[in-house]
Amino acid sequence: MNWGYLVVMSGFIMYTLFYGVLYNYNLLNIEFKHHFNASATGTALPGSIAIMSSGVSASVVTYIYQVIGHRKTICIGVALSSLGLLATSFVHDIQVVCITYGVMFGLGCAFMHLPFVSVTSCYFKGRYLTRVLCFQFVGASVGLSLAPGIEWLYSRYSWRVALRIIAIVLTVIGLPCTAVATGNRSQEENINEDSKDTKKVVKKSRKQTSSLFRYMTLMKTFNYVISMPAFLLMSVSVAFSYISLGIYLENASLNTATISLILSLMGAGDIVGRLSISFGSMHVPLSLTVQYILVIITTAGFTVAIPFSTTQTSLIVVLTGLGMTRGMLFTAVVSAAIDVAPTALSAEGLAMMYIFFGTGTFLAPYVTDNIYDKTGSYKLGIFVCVGTYILAAALFTIGHIYKRYTNRSNMHSELMETKFESVPMDEATEQPV
Repeated sequence: MNWGYLVVMSGFIMYTLFYGVLYNYNLLNIEFKHHFNASATGTALPGSIAIMSSGVSASVVTYIYQVIGHRKTICIGVALSSLGLLATSFVHDIQVVCITYGVMFGLGCAFMHLPFVSVTSCYFKGRYLTRVLCFQFVGASVGLSLAPGIEWLYSRYSWRVALRIIAIVLTVIGLPCTAVATGNRSQEENINEDSKDTKKVVKKSRKQTSSLFRYMTLMKTFNYVISMPAFLLMSVSVAFSYISLGIYLENASLNTATISLILSLMGAGDIVGRLSISFGSMHVPLSLTVQYILVIITTAGFTVAIPFSTTQTSLIVVLTGLGMTRGMLFTAVVSAAIDVAPTALSAEGLAMMYIFFGTGTFLAPYVTDNIYDKTGSYKLGIFVCVGTYILAAALFTIGHIYKRYTNRSNMHSELMETKFESVPMDEATEQPV
């Protein structure tokens, strides 16, 4: 158990560093826009591709660490992330940055993230696992609060030198943390035995329920099908706050030091949001989907207030609130995806959610930043984000109502069948006695 806490602390440090850089793309976006003299859409793409890559590659990364082990997979993640940042510091074309930063660094974060979740589950179970994973994930929010330090590196040494320094830090700290990521022999043997048993079960059931068949069955579920576009729409709006909000604040005549402070406060709000939804949702007499809908509506409220926040104080209050609800959305997204999917297909539902969420993140620059390129203002793009939040909440609501109606209909049918079977029948007339 003591080694397990060391794994948790190592994971927390890794999330703080890697996702702190990934989610603070707002600051790097400002630097790219000035240096490459490119469109807002062009400079936003590397950040959206990086966040997309860290999510949609979940299935591939899971397979890899099951084959080669946790440590080797995390080492690949550290190498990809560091080399991606290092290569980006020498690039002079924003399209190449989409590969070096977007693909390489984004995949590196994915290779770090999933194995740490898996190895942590070797030491903790049940509620303890939920709590320690929540603590690890809070590291990403703490990383957001490092925005002033990252901005200082950019202003003091230039973004190219800063990325080289960050690449070295990720390597020097990441590799020792990677060495901790392992379970003891008995735990690994149990996992291997479980894997063998699972493989036997899968082989027996593969003829009846192939992976393709399960996904086809999932896509026939109405409440799930109508909820998946909601994840896509919501991710478009959430991505704006991670990628292009810095450009909006710069256009509002704020300097980069002030912008980094606001982003840091959003990170603090993110921490509060993650902790409150993690430990408070179980005490709220509402289903996970209803809670998620309410958080989406609240996020839309904070988002629509951004263009009307004309003072720095009001802007800080609104964006800190947005950071809090954004943390709730990110924390509860997994539970929401599982809740809308049929119980027997929860794994497939979760995988499809990551695909839709990543797709929405990739599309974000073509929505908000493209509007900025054409109009010279983000206001219309922000209102579009509000619209996508509301539409996402409406789709989740329709799916939730349909699921409740279906469950009640099934329960009523089962009750009627039970009553009918309990009535004695006359064998000669086949009529109730």
